Amino acid sequence: MLKSKLSRNGEIVIDERTNTLIISEVRDRMELLEKLIVVLDTPTPQVSIEARIVEATSTFIKNLGIQWGYKGVVDPFYGNQTSLSFPNKIQMDGAMIPQGIVTKGIGGPLGGYAVNLPAPAFNTALGFSFANVLDTFRLDVALSGLETSGNGRIISSPKVTTQNNQAAEIIQGRQIPVQTVANFTVTTRYVNAALELRATPQITAEGTIIMNIEIQNNAADFANLVNGIPPITTQSAKTTVMVPDGGTTVIGGIYRTEDSVTRDKTPYLNNIPILGTLFKSFARTRQNRELLIFITPRIMK
Repeated sequence: MLKSKLSRNGEIVIDERTNTLIISEVRDRMELLEKLIVVLDTPTPQVSIEARIVEATSTFIKNLGIQWGYKGVVDPFYGNQTSLSFPNKIQMDGAMIPQGIVTKGIGGPLGGYAVNLPAPAFNTALGFSFANVLDTFRLDVALSGLETSGNGRIISSPKVTTQNNQAAEIIQGRQIPVQTVANFTVTTRYVNAALELRATPQITAEGTIIMNIEIQNNAADFANLVNGIPPITTQSAKTTVMVPDGGTTVIGGIYRTEDSVTRDKTPYLNNIPILGTLFKSFARTRQNRELLIFITPRIMK
């Protein structure tokens, strides 16, 4: 650019070792060249880009269940037979659903229940067993329940610094090897399960910053392996935004709610007012997930 402003006899020599210009020129042209050097020879500004990924989770579980059974004997042996010739003896067995491998719940003196609707999962149980003096009639009742709640928050904050109009990238995490077999040849490739930030900033004349941003927050799910390889849960955003110097903006967010209710019932009997409670169990699970991604760029001065 300076050579285009030289006079016929002007000369510029560049010393690459010291990054120095040696200029031979007449005085009026020298003043022009000095002004151009002051304007053009400025350091390229740098931008510091900080992302903040906030994951919030809340869970609530409530389970209620009931088990009850009975057994009664009317027999001359106990002296409580009926006054009829038929039926003279009666035996009632309301404990035909055994506790253990076959069914869930807690056991009782009778070894089983007529209505076996325990809570799907429980950490509290209360059992009652009632009987007369001769033990010719017995009633077992068991109540089980569970209530749990939890809140969690994960904050990831990658930060990278780059020059104006230069791409920057930062990655933190792990790589998962994935093998494929084709023509008796085993090929291994690596898939990122990591926190990644890629950004290209551009500083405008007004001092704002235009950014091309790509964020990925991937994690390996080792609890659900497929052929020994964990699936990858992904969270990502890709966008172009303009943000003031030092300002913060939300470039994306996801809110998800899961609410499920399960009721186990005895047909028809559960519809009886008040007494219907003895013939049904209740389970509720509610989970909320929220994801927010913030971006804050700063021009380094």
